[in-house]
Amino acid sequence: MILDPGIGFSKKTEDILDILMGLKRIRSEIGRKSLGVSRAPLLIGPSRKRFLGEICGRDFAVERDLGTVAAVTCVVLGGSNVVRVHNVGDNADVVKLCDAMFDR
Repeated sequence: MILDPGIGFSKKTEDILDILMGLKRIRSEIGRKSLGVSRAPLLIGPSRKRFLGEICGRDFAVERDLGTVAAVTCVVLGGSNVVRVHNVGDNADVVKLCDAMFDR
């Protein structure tokens, strides 16, 4: 089982930002209901999503890779175990950096 709060699916930008900044709270709330489920990996798929275009002023999805890198950094530092992205190379570097920071 993988937990996926489903960012971008009929959600406003403000709702998505609440999810992205509240991952630890979301996992905590799930943990109060089910210890087993609370240990499931947490997936976030921010890649090239519309909310990035709205915030960064990028109309075309292909222009949103830098916004994706920033979002991936935030969600990994916030507790996401799995990310779904289009630009794997740049985001793999971000995840490696975040892992190195956690290892300190």
